[in-house]
Amino acid sequence: MRRISFSSDTIERHISGMSEDARPGDKLTIASAMFCFHVDEYTDVTSCAQLLVFVRYIHSGDHKEEFLFCEEQQTTSADALEKIKTFFDWAELQWKCVCGI
Repeated sequence: MRRISFSSDTIERHISGMSEDARPGDKLTIASAMFCFHVDEYTDVTSCAQLLVFVRYIHSGDHKEEFLFCEEQQTTSADALEKIKTFFDWAELQWKCVCGI
């Protein structure tokens, strides 16, 4: 554990990598279920705000919690909503399937 780098740059690269990895594989699974999502904001060492979005859903009787995406965030909630709407359109997620935020 001591050899693992936990610098802000490393964490930012991992978050960006997880965001790219999460998109293709979970698209159809999430689209087929009711789900809720969690939105959070993280500020990196360069004082750049990052929007983090996670999703929770039930698939085949199991509770799943997945990282959806991370995007650079402006300071307004309208910007956050626009980024979420853009992701929903890309992933073909339906707002009518959202059961909680």
